[in-house]
Amino acid sequence: MNETPLEEYQKAVEAQADDLLSVVRAVASGDLNVEVPIPSEEEGIEVLTELAVGVDRMVGDLRAMMAEQERSRAEV
Repeated sequence: MNETPLEEYQKAVEAQADDLLSVVRAVASGDLNVEVPIPSEEEGIEVLTELAVGVDRMVGDLRAMMAEQERSRAEV
């Protein structure tokens, strides 16, 4: 049974959203070493890829903030 284009799109959206949800859950539990999967332009759903880029930037900013806190603590 072949999938319709809509079914294929739905599966792609669900897969990309599931990947992002896994990242968000990991970060929420304190794991800032998580890798944010950013699909290529051909593979990803544009709006979800933009969201992934934003989440990646946010995680990077959180890492930098935590590193700065560690440096400040070490100086005291």
